[in-house]
Amino acid sequence: MVFGRIFGRDRDDSVPARPSSTPGEAVAAAGEAVASALGQGATTPEARRLEELSRSIDAGGGRLPTLVTSRLLQIVDVLRESAALIESQGASTEQRVLMEQLVEDHVPTPLGRYLSLPAADRADDSRPTALFVEQLGIVHETVLDFTNQVRLGAIEELSTHGRFLRSKFDEPTLRLEGP
Repeated sequence: MVFGRIFGRDRDDSVPARPSSTPGEAVAAAGEAVASALGQGATTPEARRLEELSRSIDAGGGRLPTLVTSRLLQIVDVLRESAALIESQGASTEQRVLMEQLVEDHVPTPLGRYLSLPAADRADDSRPTALFVEQLGIVHETVLDFTNQVRLGAIEELSTHGRFLRSKFDEPTLRLEGP
């Protein structure tokens, strides 16, 4: 039973348990357990890109405030749902392009910029952290809407969201002030 495997009631001793050191690793491990139990894996390009994105979040775990990590993982979870929908019901070229932009640019690019800031600017109460959390909130709302639109197949609204994201994230908003 899937839930038995996930929650340890139906142990599979052939897969050694390993402790997770970050919340991202715990989420990734749970996702792998579910995929394994369902006989699924990262079989599509979208799923592989999401695995890479999840690993990059894990890699930055110690340098990211908890709220930032939580928001990023929420976004990845919804994107995984979108990828599963795209795989199961197909998608238009525009939907696939927007999914690719979200996974390869609109989430990792701001994350990379944020991680390149000095540690003091990545503190929980810093202005750059507040701006990044605000951006992640916008991305999360957009990803939720994208997932709904994939369900509904509303291509025109997806195009509008794609233009919005491009305009929002073309110029980095996290800039250091100084000499």
